[in-house]
Amino acid sequence: MKVTINKLELVDCLKTITPFISEKGIQNEPLVVNISNNQICFSYYNDFLGVGIWSTITKDYQLDKDTTLEKLLEAETFTKIIPSFPGDTLFLNFSESKIQISDSNATQKVALKYIDGAAHPPLEYAEITPIKINSTIFKQALNYSAPFVSKDITRPTMMMVKLKFAEDKLNYYSTDGQAQIIYGHESINYPNSIEQSNIYIPGNIAERLVKICPNNVDISLSTFKNFIITKFDNLVLKILPYIGEFDSQVEKYTLWESTPSFKINVGIFLQAIGILSVLSQNYVESAYKTLIQISQSKNNVIIGLINNTDTSFTIGATISDFSPVIFRYELMKNFVSQFPNDAEISVGKLSNSNLPYPPYKFHSLDKNFSMLLMETRL
Repeated sequence: MKVTINKLELVDCLKTITPFISEKGIQNEPLVVNISNNQICFSYYNDFLGVGIWSTITKDYQLDKDTTLEKLLEAETFTKIIPSFPGDTLFLNFSESKIQISDSNATQKVALKYIDGAAHPPLEYAEITPIKINSTIFKQALNYSAPFVSKDITRPTMMMVKLKFAEDKLNYYSTDGQAQIIYGHESINYPNSIEQSNIYIPGNIAERLVKICPNNVDISLSTFKNFIITKFDNLVLKILPYIGEFDSQVEKYTLWESTPSFKINVGIFLQAIGILSVLSQNYVESAYKTLIQISQSKNNVIIGLINNTDTSFTIGATISDFSPVIFRYELMKNFVSQFPNDAEISVGKLSNSNLPYPPYKFHSLDKNFSMLLMETRL
């Protein structure tokens, strides 16, 4: 069977699969190509991530309506080799034992043998009361929350982003389960009526979704047999979330009010952190290498190293008096760097918390995106 295909369409189709291909360099991982009903579908399943992806090119290939084909290709090799071909048109010639790929002028030809193995089960799902959302809003929620999930595999429910859909709002949450909680909300005009529902997406999959998802298209989200079904354009992802409930206490903390103590300027803060992180390497005590202290001097907010008053920077203005506080600067840096250099962030301790050491709330003044960060106690 010989199929003529637009190279750009094929490259775009494979780009949605590439981020999910195993990073461990496992040989002979199957990329399944299935041709039927004038459609070419490429599918791949990553057992480690627990995600299956089906990417389809729908076009009239002028094939016999009863023509079907299913072959297994080596995923990493095929997805890397296709972009290297010249021209706009490719020929895919499927024989009994191999596929031969060539450009329209036959200046480059590559033959790849099929690999042995069983194709993963065909895509099975049903969209039960799907939630439809604009992809730009969806990506923004994941982009803010996914980098801050826990990396501790012994706490899998903390390795997820929680998306809470309700009325005219999307709330999102993530936490490392120790020192920080990230949360925010986006206003939404849902195109369909929805009931309040929660969807959990593992952080490592959420980061990949941000890469492959185009802007300003409709995304459909639903659940099916414990899987999360995500659809947009000609792409379907079947995601297996981690089993277990996201800690409800995490969401409770985000509802508590804080009393702002000071404001920090993003650009000045990041510049100061860069210098302090270099200077901190001179500390003999390794724990101090990751910490900074924030204090006040008159109406100024001062940031500096622990037990070192010689080097400090003014990074903002005080709103009310506050006691010196110590943080792990890497967590603060990752959060603050999400914003433009001229932005300001307000900081204050949770005021109605019954915790012995209430977390501090870092809140952007121009975006609905916040972090709760525990102070470090020496």
